[in-house]
Amino acid sequence: MFFFKLVIATALFVAPAAALATPAAPVPTAPSTCPGVLTTTDSSLELVRTKQAAAPPTPISQGVISGEHLFTTGFLPQSPGTGELVGNGDIKEETRAAFANIKAVVEAAGSSVGKIVRVNAYLTTLKNLEAFNEVFGEFFGNHKPARTTLSIPELPFGALVEMDVIARL
Repeated sequence: MFFFKLVIATALFVAPAAALATPAAPVPTAPSTCPGVLTTTDSSLELVRTKQAAAPPTPISQGVISGEHLFTTGFLPQSPGTGELVGNGDIKEETRAAFANIKAVVEAAGSSVGKIVRVNAYLTTLKNLEAFNEVFGEFFGNHKPARTTLSIPELPFGALVEMDVIARL
């Protein structure tokens, strides 16, 4: 598991208008395992990465720790090793795969599934809600986080579900 804290020091100054028109050189950052460069301008934020979860195909973080909470990216049902979609259109299998990615990031941040306080779920059809709820109940057991579930017309790669969470550390 990899856990990075990336910090960029900034300085405030007053400069002539001509100097503001020239872009500043990029600030060096710690190495990243994701495509592109992950940086944060707030030293109180910690960016979370783990190879145990699918890596986003864009330059975003799998999770961000702010204070005593972890905010994850939206996870699709992708294989951590290949990034390929898992489940072949089976909402239950896709939901389990997305939850596996979420669990990996939550644990990489030093938290646990029982500390997840909120789930945002995006389904391509509410016809899958009953099956989604079944897997949701299996995953959380007696723990009942707050949740919002939205139906949206389409998700990347033809996935049926995407989820993000907020967890206490």
